[in-house]
Amino acid sequence: MKLDKENTKKIIFIVFIGILIYWGLQNLGLIFGGVNSIFSILKPFILGACIAFVLNVIVSLIENKWLKNKKKNKVLAKVKRPLAIFLSMLILFAVIFFVIFLVIPGLISTIDSISSYIPGIATDVQNWLYDMLDKYPEINNTIKNINIDWNNIDQETMKVLQTWAGNILSSSISILGSIATGVTNFVIGLIFAVYILLQKEKLGYQFKKLMVAYLPNKFAEKVLKVCTVANSAFTKFITGQVTEACILGILCFIGMIIFGMPYALTISVLIGFTALIPIFGAFIGAGIGFILIAVQNPMLAVGFVVYIIILQQIEGNIIYPKVVGNSVGLPGIWVMVAVTLGGAIWGITGIAVGVPIASIIYALIRESVNNRIKEKYQIEG
Repeated sequence: MKLDKENTKKIIFIVFIGILIYWGLQNLGLIFGGVNSIFSILKPFILGACIAFVLNVIVSLIENKWLKNKKKNKVLAKVKRPLAIFLSMLILFAVIFFVIFLVIPGLISTIDSISSYIPGIATDVQNWLYDMLDKYPEINNTIKNINIDWNNIDQETMKVLQTWAGNILSSSISILGSIATGVTNFVIGLIFAVYILLQKEKLGYQFKKLMVAYLPNKFAEKVLKVCTVANSAFTKFITGQVTEACILGILCFIGMIIFGMPYALTISVLIGFTALIPIFGAFIGAGIGFILIAVQNPMLAVGFVVYIIILQQIEGNIIYPKVVGNSVGLPGIWVMVAVTLGGAIWGITGIAVGVPIASIIYALIRESVNNRIKEKYQIEG
């Protein structure tokens, strides 16, 4: 290889990359710590971008459907975007409060019922112990012969209680701090989301200019293409997921009404809401539903679990792959693979984003394969 100026630059660049990789491997803890610090700083803005992306689906629907023919009205045309954002936020928060309004009273009633049973259960346990001691007096004699250092037990108990109280206090302070941080991040994220939605076209144009200005043309085109595919896939995924959740909630409500189960509307809305988490989300709502029904009728609660398992199998293997899979252009088998792998790698987050990410990869690979086949066919032809 001729050692000219161009090759010298390449060698220096390769050596620099090698040194950088070596340093990174030797300081992984420092790198991960720095990444976590940066992520903590950017967390409200990342949250805001996610909120903006979800709200954009509703904003676009309102603008393109409800306010489509309002351009002639100059006043309404100026407030079209802010009005759409306001209505989308109103719809989202209304759904959340509706779910809370239905679920919380049922949970409070169930907790009250359970707490009312506790004194009776304690009395039954106490009577059972007395009966056991009467039937088996040797147990009572054995207990009397056991030497117990009550002073030591009192001291150890006080130590445990002091430690426990200290842990509760520190945990409470930590929880309050986390709640305050979470609320602050959410408020900042919500404000940031509004700014994104107000200027989404301008931000998109600036991003395209940035890619074209600083990246090679072919690479910039690929990046913009991936972004377009990603936007389409995630938008269709959210639409399909909401549709699927509504179908599951309706089917659950119909079944519970037919079998005469209590809290039909409350549990069905809760299951539909938790079903926004792909495949496995409905089981969260089913667990709460089981508790609500079990307080009134344990046998009906068992029947409810059986019904939900059957419904979940139908939903997971037929409805979900068809509704969500078709909406994102992903075959049903790959929907199941994406959800399973996503959950194994990233937990609930992986389950939520596994399908749209898989649809992006599937669409890009499909297009690449089709292009390669066309090129090969033209060359051989």
